[in-house]
Amino acid sequence: MTTFDDGSAVIAGRGSGSFGSLSAAGPLFVGKVEADGTWAWVSSAGTGPATGTDFQPYAVSALQDGGTLVAGSFRGTMPLGSLELAGVTTRPDAFVAKIDADGTWVWATGAGGTDDEVATAVSATADGGAFVAGWLDSDDAAFGGTLVDSSGAYDTFVAKIDASGAWSWVETPSGDGKPESIAALPDGGAIVVGLFTGTMTFGGHAVSANSVDAFVAKIDATGTWAWATKVSGPNNLNATGVGALPDGGAVVTGVLRDTASFGSLTLSSAAGVTDAFAAKVAADGTWVWATAADGLNTTWANDVSTLDDGSAIVGGHFAEGASFGGAALVTSGPDDEEAFIAKVDASGSWVWAVGGGGSDFDAMNALAAWSDGSTVAAGVFNGPATFGSTDLTGGSGATVVVAKIDADGGW
Repeated sequence: MTTFDDGSAVIAGRGSGSFGSLSAAGPLFVGKVEADGTWAWVSSAGTGPATGTDFQPYAVSALQDGGTLVAGSFRGTMPLGSLELAGVTTRPDAFVAKIDADGTWVWATGAGGTDDEVATAVSATADGGAFVAGWLDSDDAAFGGTLVDSSGAYDTFVAKIDASGAWSWVETPSGDGKPESIAALPDGGAIVVGLFTGTMTFGGHAVSANSVDAFVAKIDATGTWAWATKVSGPNNLNATGVGALPDGGAVVTGVLRDTASFGSLTLSSAAGVTDAFAAKVAADGTWVWATAADGLNTTWANDVSTLDDGSAIVGGHFAEGASFGGAALVTSGPDDEEAFIAKVDASGSWVWAVGGGGSDFDAMNALAAWSDGSTVAAGVFNGPATFGSTDLTGGSGATVVVAKIDADGGW
């Protein structure tokens, strides 16, 4: 999901169905929601059944000209309106494509080799280009005229594309890692986050994992690594989202199990319980604060969006119950998983949290905040679900939900 200053938002996902009076055939859809919550347009890409896995969108980012960049993976040949993108038939390739303000595909570019390449994150820059992050497993992955070799299994890549979709450069830190999110910074660089095992080396900066740890690294506008740090613990960790701050730092979200160390800061969860976390990393890569949502079972942060005052909005899902500071959420049943949206202030204290959903699995997977503090979130629900005072019935399977939350946490 990504937002525009006029109150509209663009959402990408996988599937087919009705979007108000519009419809998408899938398997990949991109749709625009106006400020009043009505669908302006919806476009499809790819071929085959909407539940197929050959065409996957992972991230979107708004451009200043009203267009949107979409990043993901595809296999074989992918039609995008009147465009067609060709890749390796048997293995997925990474792609980035631009769709304009009216829902027309403008250009598409791919990257890949003989094995798997996936673009998992994209963040637009002021020049109309973008930072793109993902992972690769080929020894001959082509990013335009640049060939990149994998040094292990599932190497991270960070690349820059220009406003026409041409690859400007690509960097691959050594070691096994998968990036989850990237955020362009005011100074022209970007911060990328994800998970890794073993040792990863970002230029002259190395981080080593205990088991599966989270990495956070900064790259500048020319592709030079500025610093790298990690979130470490005895059990699996992941950094799932990052949002840039005006001071050059960022808020990072993710999940921890048992304990997690952010430099000299430590967070703990109940034994065997997975908690969501939010943490601030400064412009120089040092950790400023870290906080967790204390859950009864699983609490998972999927995305984060930052505000100019240093606060951030976090979205995800929780099981049974979770506490965000003084805000306690409880599901409607002991076996349910419901969606949450929560706000953390500039000092790392939870301000409010709201939940929504029903008697099955519900989650908010993507969100974006506007400058007035309100937020739009997109996710899925199964069966009847309630978000604030709105009751939704849904379809026979998973149904997309798009919701707006005001600055005080009201649906």
